[in-house]
Amino acid sequence: MEYGYIWACEYGHRDVVEFLLDNGIPINILVEDLSGMHWGIVGGHLDITKLFIEKGVDLEDQNGYGGTALGCALWAIVNSDPTYRWP
Repeated sequence: MEYGYIWACEYGHRDVVEFLLDNGIPINILVEDLSGMHWGIVGGHLDITKLFIEKGVDLEDQNGYGGTALGCALWAIVNSDPTYRWP
């Protein structure tokens, strides 16, 4: 279920993310060292990021690498796959 959650975050499936959060997935769970908000940022999904902010997640919360939301966004911009450019 954890991987379904992060994939929903990364690929912008807001309804799935909300469903899983409402049904027991911890909002700050780290999967492969990233939280759901960070996975949403890596995927370039502003709506997912806004969802986490609405639910009270702090933009300064750190991922397993010690990076914040802004740091994660900068990393994604620089390191995104050339065939899948970060928005």
